[in-house]
Amino acid sequence: MLGSARAAGLPALPQVPAELRTLAALAPAEPAPELRLDGAFTRATLRQALAQRRVVHIASHFRLVPGDAQASWLQLGGGQRVSLAELARPGFDFRGVDLLTLSACETAVPAGVDARGSPLESLAHVALLRGARQVLASLWTVPDEDTAQLMADVYRAYAAGQPAPEALRQAQIARMRVSPHPSAWGGFIVLDRP
Repeated sequence: MLGSARAAGLPALPQVPAELRTLAALAPAEPAPELRLDGAFTRATLRQALAQRRVVHIASHFRLVPGDAQASWLQLGGGQRVSLAELARPGFDFRGVDLLTLSACETAVPAGVDARGSPLESLAHVALLRGARQVLASLWTVPDEDTAQLMADVYRAYAAGQPAPEALRQAQIARMRVSPHPSAWGGFIVLDRP
């Protein structure tokens, strides 16, 4: 469980610590969940989680710059960022991950085309192409508090044995009863490796 709640020049994400603690409490005891928050969320701890965990949860900022994978980035702790282009390179291996959750804005939105006209994939698609089996990701800007609550509902259903798409569906229905506007719950989808 990785997250960045605060970074210079970006809006704070005050629900991220509680989101990670809640999800850690729902995780299986073996192996014991590890929380990497703010300064402990680094390239190294991201690589470690991808190598050692079947379920990886990232709660942070993602900035999409259409047409520019180098300028699109995932916020790490300590003010560090990792670009979409870097995540697409061999240094990040998603092959052991059954479910990668990207609890951040616009992580399922394709980045468009580069200057040469080549398509640029979304962060979610990069993870799938690099080996993740499933990715839970967002189609638009998502609110911090609503997202934390949705994720808790998703992981409760997932921990109870529901497959990720069904866990998300159940969580969205539950959140719909609390907040009927789809901006609070409708932005997330589950993508499967082709």
